[in-house]
Amino acid sequence: MFTRYPDKIFSLITIRQIRLSLIAFCLTLSSLAAMGQVNNYTGPDGGSWNNPGNWSLGLPTTSHDVTIPAGITVIVDSSDAQSGTITFTNANTSLTTLQVDGGHTLTITGRIGLQSAANRNTSARITGDGTIVCNELIVGDGGITASSTRTTILELTINSLETDNINLHSFTGTGWFGWPRYYNDPTLLATSGTITVNGSVTTSNAHGNNTSTFTLGDGSPRLI
Repeated sequence: MFTRYPDKIFSLITIRQIRLSLIAFCLTLSSLAAMGQVNNYTGPDGGSWNNPGNWSLGLPTTSHDVTIPAGITVIVDSSDAQSGTITFTNANTSLTTLQVDGGHTLTITGRIGLQSAANRNTSARITGDGTIVCNELIVGDGGITASSTRTTILELTINSLETDNINLHSFTGTGWFGWPRYYNDPTLLATSGTITVNGSVTTSNAHGNNTSTFTLGDGSPRLI
């Protein structure tokens, strides 16, 4: 009697490979689900960061990419808080405010960024008597191609902000004949508090006519 063992062995190997592939696929999906989840602030103006009901995915964690709409104030007011990233969106020209009250720390494992807009000014303020720790602070986030010359202004009045890097990121847009004509002109204005930079402060200008500005105001700010 002739037994076709090679075919059986081949089948077993194939089934094992399929099982391993399915396991790897499921693990990949699980990793993607755990990372980079967008958690939108949906609460009222002046609402608490610490209220899970004010967020689309509940209280932010370090796996969440937090977005705060333009024109909204969010307050860290009852306990320490955290997230993976924070983006101040560019939906309109209204000032966005993030406030950390005294005795509390907001820890961001990634970046805090203020988006530029193609055809409108954008602005945000980080304030309060508390502390913010983040990996990077970006003014001019989002890779927007400007269609008119506008401003992107982030004001710091926070008691203490510690970051590895600060990046003022400018963009440009073209006018007639493809010539650079429009700019977003990012500005970081520190009017009070202490800013600790463990790495570097850099500007990334898309064109020589862009203006990136870092200003220490008259409210006794300190840059370390």
